[in-house]
Amino acid sequence: MAKGDAANTVELLHNRREMLRLLALTPVAVACAPDAKPASADAAASDSARGSPDGSTPDSSSADVPTAEVPTAEVTAEVAPAPCTKVGANAAISHGPISGGSTATSVRLAVRLSGPAKVQFRLLAKGGGAPIDSECGLAQESDDFSVVVLATGLVAATEYAVTPIIDDAAIPERAIYTRTFSPAGTSTEFSFVFGSCCRYDDQGTASTTMGKTFELVEKLPEKPWFFAQAGDWTYPDYAFVKQVGKDANGNNYTVFPAEIAKAWRRKLTDKYPIRKVLAAMPLAHIWDDHDFAENNAHQAVTGSQSARMAAFRRYLPAFDLPGGDLGAWQRFSVGHCDFFLVDMRSQRTDVKAAILKEKQADGTFKYSLKEPAGHTMLGQTQLKWLIEGLKTSKALWKIVILPVEINPRYDVLMQESLKLGIGLLIEAIGDSWSGYPSERTQLLDLHTSGAVKNMVFLTGDAHMGAMAQRDASCPPIFMSANLDIDQAPIMDFLVQFNIDPKPIWPQWFQDSTGENTIGRVRVVTAPSQQLVFEAWGHSGQVLHSMTVPAQI
Repeated sequence: MAKGDAANTVELLHNRREMLRLLALTPVAVACAPDAKPASADAAASDSARGSPDGSTPDSSSADVPTAEVPTAEVTAEVAPAPCTKVGANAAISHGPISGGSTATSVRLAVRLSGPAKVQFRLLAKGGGAPIDSECGLAQESDDFSVVVLATGLVAATEYAVTPIIDDAAIPERAIYTRTFSPAGTSTEFSFVFGSCCRYDDQGTASTTMGKTFELVEKLPEKPWFFAQAGDWTYPDYAFVKQVGKDANGNNYTVFPAEIAKAWRRKLTDKYPIRKVLAAMPLAHIWDDHDFAENNAHQAVTGSQSARMAAFRRYLPAFDLPGGDLGAWQRFSVGHCDFFLVDMRSQRTDVKAAILKEKQADGTFKYSLKEPAGHTMLGQTQLKWLIEGLKTSKALWKIVILPVEINPRYDVLMQESLKLGIGLLIEAIGDSWSGYPSERTQLLDLHTSGAVKNMVFLTGDAHMGAMAQRDASCPPIFMSANLDIDQAPIMDFLVQFNIDPKPIWPQWFQDSTGENTIGRVRVVTAPSQQLVFEAWGHSGQVLHSMTVPAQI
């Protein structure tokens, strides 16, 4: 973001009260046709999987437990106009609003209410101009009173104040900010923040610094354009069964529709400081294991994939979902950057199938890694989408957001784990790309062959922060995986076994005493094209930064 834009952002924040007053005073123009078609076919088809939204937990002994599904349909999720008229049931906003799915001319807006009502939003651009009304939607019990609508006809690269309008009444006290992005291909300076592993925990097991990184965002030198949340958002599996994630019958929370609804409400609660970020900028989100289903989750875990995807569409203003019910992978563009949000849970096979345990003559066991046929992290549909997308992208920067670690130097952890013969440790390390090396090689070959320049990996999952610069074997990597969860002792484990962690993370890594961090990425165009990685600690300081020059 240029200095002038930063100054305008500050001015916008100072004028927030006046903007919201204008939004509240402007008459509401209803732009919904009463005979408009209902929600999109893929969302309607999943209604049967949504279940009761009342938040109660069914008795697991009598629940109808669905088996894991691997859908084959591929559709693009769209926000369709819905027939809506004033309901008059005095519904209030219980969660949100939040924004996301931004393009250069549109944005998606989501909110959950306490009951049925007509929902619409009014947007007012920074600097004034005529307000713009979104499409309207209808909060219904079948969707847990959640609504996602589309606002179009917006100005590119512009920040907007957004006021929700419920049953034709403006609610200025629940106003938020959102923004559009620069058109694809334009050289644009901006910044964004990202990270994973954040635990709003009402059970007393969260970090003592819970939420501090989110409070930090509003103090950054310039306002980020969006927040990319890369999974493990509130750990709903551990909220379902504390520190275990599954009930006595081996079922995770996604078996029960009511628990899925409760999990999304926890994510969007006002009680957790992440709300400050969601109210200030658009969201981009992809899940990881704990919010997908359970620890080290894969496609064959209990629960319904169609129900998980239905909830993803119901509560989240996501980008288009080209995989339909196959998974939640997404792509979007900001100026001369293409972003790929990769779903690393919906289609992956179980890493345990690749771990061989052979009894030796002396009675001990030898462990090794051998990938069976069909062993996959992404599934063939998503892998093809990602590789083709990277190869054909005309953007300068290709920024791939991977919820789990892809660093090939991480394999030293796998080799040490196999040598030690500790099954649980092998599975934990194998949950990263070290357990799926063949598919990882296909992605890294794009870099090593020179087929794709300026590819960047942003990763999470490992409960720590780290950076590695581009080299001949791998693109640059920035891990930001401890938004407000206690540090993992991964680096301590290496030292314990006399393994130097420096070659794994040559530029920077955190040990178990490090601060909680949020990653900030600055896209710089002058005097030269580059990315600047910054790890901001919860104390408000940059713990480490790294500059990645563009390959021209």
